[in-house]
Amino acid sequence: MLEQYHTTRQNVSQFVNSTLNGVAAQIERDQFIDAQIISQLAKAGYLGASISKKYGGSQMDSYQLCALHETIAAVHGSLENLITVTGMVSTPIQRAGNKAQKEYYLPKLASGELVGAIALTEPNIGSDLANAETQLTQDGDGWRLNGKKKWITLAQIADFYIVLTRFDNKMATVIIDRNTEGLTVTPIRDLLGLRGNMLAELNFDNCRLEADALLGQISSGVPLSVNFALNEGRFTTACGSLGLCQGAVDITEQYIRHRKQFKHRLFSHGIVQHLFTKMLTQTRSARLMCFSAADYRENLHPDMINETLMAKYIASTAAVEVASNAVQLLGANGCQADMQVERYYRDAKIMEIIEGTTQIHEIQIAMNYMMNGKGSDK
Repeated sequence: MLEQYHTTRQNVSQFVNSTLNGVAAQIERDQFIDAQIISQLAKAGYLGASISKKYGGSQMDSYQLCALHETIAAVHGSLENLITVTGMVSTPIQRAGNKAQKEYYLPKLASGELVGAIALTEPNIGSDLANAETQLTQDGDGWRLNGKKKWITLAQIADFYIVLTRFDNKMATVIIDRNTEGLTVTPIRDLLGLRGNMLAELNFDNCRLEADALLGQISSGVPLSVNFALNEGRFTTACGSLGLCQGAVDITEQYIRHRKQFKHRLFSHGIVQHLFTKMLTQTRSARLMCFSAADYRENLHPDMINETLMAKYIASTAAVEVASNAVQLLGANGCQADMQVERYYRDAKIMEIIEGTTQIHEIQIAMNYMMNGKGSDK
């Protein structure tokens, strides 16, 4: 498996060097990912990384996914998030969708013909998805959708949305087309980090949906389709966070190797060695956790969900501290956009929040551990 990881990482690096030069600056400036870049990522097979070959995807294993997200994140976190969200949209369709939904959406997601987004959070609801307020009601042989979603990645450009809704006292997910009457999309700009995520608020005003818009089954709790999406997103976000760590380490290594202060190279100073050692060990820890989660996923280990949560928790918190120390070691140089580490720092902070905050993960990890009997004193 590690051989596949290294091969994929090398291939993605070649793609990055030949195709994505200068893209990060453009994304930061425009707060937008150009359609041509999306097309190039699709042609390389990266948008279809989580999609079965049966539907035109690359069907990467977990180690290959790790290499892809790690390498792309070092270019720009929003490029990595584009691939992550595409995986979060395609995975529930693959796992919970009907035959027609799979055959229509999956090939178009893989080719870049369609861009999808997954709408979970709301103005009043963040981590507490079980209390989502967006309402789905029956209307003859179809549905009506009312409510709002906020902070939805790719929503500015998405052609369709997977929406978490409340149906009576139960929950459901539906697929809604961007051009549906009653749906308005309001862009959200000027975030701290991940400025190319193209976020938007969605307002559903009595939107009419056909019966076949339902994705998966109506559920008494958060639908399986949502859990499929979140598990995929947490794994790839962990790997993207690892990419921010490694990117910060690489830039810092070159800087402290060549920069001189007090007539000596920075690396010869003990305090610099101390901070750089922290960066190296935290990056290594994040990598090992991502590999462990990949192994659990490949072997369908019963604890793979919790292992994925731990990988996302370790890697995203590491990314914040590693990037912070990179800025510190580069001094004023670390505060300018040309050195990238200031962007890594901003992007890393968002990684701690998306797909579940650090604090929510602390609750989930501990509860999962205890519920599985691993916390018992017996």
